[in-house]
Amino acid sequence: MEYRRIGKSGLKVSAVGLGTNAFGARVDEHTSIRIVLHALELGVNFIDTASRLPDARHRFGAKASD
Repeated sequence: MEYRRIGKSGLKVSAVGLGTNAFGARVDEHTSIRIVLHALELGVNFIDTASRLPDARHRFGAKASD
């Protein structure tokens, strides 16, 4: 995976990100988890948790810590 630095912060993010706006609406929870885990295995560390979904960040964080 290719990574890029964000500004002067030194933060490195993957050049490819994962958008999650379909999670919960068009993609069920089980499939969503599988997609995120696969993306992480591939080195993706930039995940857009779609702020329009009120509990997306909470749910992602809960699953990521399992």
